Amino acid sequence: MSVEEFYATKIKRHANHASSSIAVIQYWRLKEEASLAIKAKVKLHVLTLQAILLVPLSSSAQLVCQSSTPTSKNLNAELRYRLLDYFQPVRFCDPDCIGPCRLDLKKRNAQQIVVQLRQDNKTFRAISHRVGLKAEDQFSEEQKLTLYREYKRLSCGIDLRAEGEQYRFDIASANGFRVEGLINNRGDISVLKKKRSTLYCPK
Repeated sequence: MSVEEFYATKIKRHANHASSSIAVIQYWRLKEEASLAIKAKVKLHVLTLQAILLVPLSSSAQLVCQSSTPTSKNLNAELRYRLLDYFQPVRFCDPDCIGPCRLDLKKRNAQQIVVQLRQDNKTFRAISHRVGLKAEDQFSEEQKLTLYREYKRLSCGIDLRAEGEQYRFDIASANGFRVEGLINNRGDISVLKKKRSTLYCPK
């Protein structure tokens, strides 16, 4: 039984017997207790989700895009595809499936990311080419979803950060390993750490 159902049952039972002043006081106290309990439950859910999204990638097998309003800035598609081709397939938590997977959210984000990608011609062409589309095309809704899925694979599947003249990457591979290493602008890959890991996604 959920928190809401538990207190709804108790409040209904007290309401049926709230004839005396003491019973009335107990009834209103119970309603206040129910309100605080539900608020605490919501707050706990929010804090748990925030903790999952903000956990450092080095401490767990958790790769989650942190926003439902995606951006294509500084994506470095060429190096990311080099890593994807080397380690594929990769695992990550779909940002549109935190809770129930929502098609309306996917469609909205797909529309947004296609608009943003058009402002980054190099990345847009790289992603379009991978999925067999031309960057100059006018895309259907389904094609935009295809581009968005590929964008998520490219951006969510790899954590890539500049480190001097190289880039440090962090990947959860499909064979159950967490891989950290370096890649330079020529595409040379050096694996620094590889360990067994489990991918935990918020639900």
